[in-house]
Amino acid sequence: LSYGGKYCKRFQSLDTPKAHKGIQLSNQGIVWRDRTLRCLQDDLIIGMEVAKSCSAINEIGFNSHSSCYTLPGSSICDLSAEDLFSIARVVDGIEYFTYNALKQMTEVASTCAPTWLKEKLDAMAHLKSTHTGFVRTGIKVNIYEKKIKSLDKKIKLVEELSKNNGGGDFK
Repeated sequence: LSYGGKYCKRFQSLDTPKAHKGIQLSNQGIVWRDRTLRCLQDDLIIGMEVAKSCSAINEIGFNSHSSCYTLPGSSICDLSAEDLFSIARVVDGIEYFTYNALKQMTEVASTCAPTWLKEKLDAMAHLKSTHTGFVRTGIKVNIYEKKIKSLDKKIKLVEELSKNNGGGDFK
């Protein structure tokens, strides 16, 4: 529980003046955090009722992370690239290279990647459809170009997490 308690406190601080490392989340990020923390707590309470040992409780806690992170209606997949980067900075860098963390990242990435790819392809199709000869409709183009850049940032963050050698925190 000390592991979970440490990160719970860090995440709860993110909408306060004493936020961990000064990290802030958007309003959508705060909603995601609150729903995710509640989901993790509920799963842990249920797990404590059925688990026979501390290691079983620990396993239940870790195994619930991916599904809690990607809850329908409040999924990490729907957050901005800025929120994803902020969330990544809350966790100590070395933690990303434990078995449980790598498993969770793989599960979350396999949930988010198809959504992000579809969004990127849709944005690119919309961008292409805004071309009329050599003239582009400026506002629509700008919106879709921003969406593509945001999706690229999300994908790059996942790539950086997988390449990082565990040498420290994200800055």
